[in-house]
Amino acid sequence: MSSCVVKDVVRTVLHVPFHERCADTMEIYGPGWSIVELIEVETEGGVVGIGETIQGYTWGHSREAEFARVRGRNVFEVLWDDSLGAGLQMALFDAAGKHLGVPCHRLMGPQHRDACPVSWWAQSMPPAAWAAEARAAEAHGFTTMKVKARPWYDIAAQLQAVDEVASQHFKLDADFNTMLLGVDQAAPLIARLERDNAFLAIVESQIPQDDVDGNKLLRR
Repeated sequence: MSSCVVKDVVRTVLHVPFHERCADTMEIYGPGWSIVELIEVETEGGVVGIGETIQGYTWGHSREAEFARVRGRNVFEVLWDDSLGAGLQMALFDAAGKHLGVPCHRLMGPQHRDACPVSWWAQSMPPAAWAAEARAAEAHGFTTMKVKARPWYDIAAQLQAVDEVASQHFKLDADFNTMLLGVDQAAPLIARLERDNAFLAIVESQIPQDDVDGNKLLRR
């Protein structure tokens, strides 16, 4: 299948600036997250596979050395080489699926879902900023928002600010990234937050995942 041989790889780097509403916060917590990398894999058969990743938040980068390794190779030979990096491997899967005339997920197994829910996302911010994010989320048609909850802000005040501006159907997912440290701090706080905020649908990663006994207690 000479048509499946990689003819060339093109890398395009884009700067997609954050909205001014949250730019200052995002540049602090996510430096480099506005730099997006697009990788196009062109095969001898004229198929172009496309991959995308954020340079500052990816499990594997793709550079010229990786591009050189796949040029002249059949896409199916290098498809599962994780050392190639996220963007390049994604583009290879896309090209392979296009050559076979199937979605690239069929190369991994059967389809399990027809759709994937997508949530608005907000960093750790003061209450008024969370409220602004909630308004923006609903204005763009989102019904849920994931937020980064941190101990240096009053989470009750943050949730109240969102509740005051959001619709009744709007839901929130608060991710503590284990910063509540232990069940002794997490349990009473979460119980109070769930009692006072009906729109709080998910409380995520309250304590370290390896604290098995603590997480068992939180699930009761």
